[in-house]
Amino acid sequence: MDASSIDGIVHMTSPVPSPGLRGASPFEVPDPEALVFVCFFRNREDRSRFAMRLRTVVGRAALRPNEAPSPEVCIGRYREAAAQGRSPDALLAAVEWWNTQSPEGVHIYNLTLEYPPFHASSLISFRELQKDAVRANAEHALDMMEQERSRVAGFFGWGTQPGIEP
Repeated sequence: MDASSIDGIVHMTSPVPSPGLRGASPFEVPDPEALVFVCFFRNREDRSRFAMRLRTVVGRAALRPNEAPSPEVCIGRYREAAAQGRSPDALLAAVEWWNTQSPEGVHIYNLTLEYPPFHASSLISFRELQKDAVRANAEHALDMMEQERSRVAGFFGWGTQPGIEP
């Protein structure tokens, strides 16, 4: 992980059902405006750094639209970051791609979700969401985190054999 990378996990929670960023591409969704991502960070500082980087990406596109990278470049950056397990960086590339498609920008919601060792979270969407939609996406993200934890625990046999716990 390079110094500019942010330690976190991002799940694409809408349109439902969809796997997290690790398995699906936001570029394949028929209605990209419907995309919603829930991000988990180790701490509030990482969440703040991510929000600043996100605002920079969006602001750069608004201030200098002629200098925006091509959609292909954004997709390449997304694929590279996703392949390296850097889902926050992959999301930034997806947002940069979105900015080549629409001048609408993004909406950032700070959440109070925690899933240890992640103690800060946020939701990113390409359109404004109502409170119940934010809640539904947050719950879906927590379910996805639990599924991932169970999958890893099952791989190591934790919780399936007496005396073996994570």
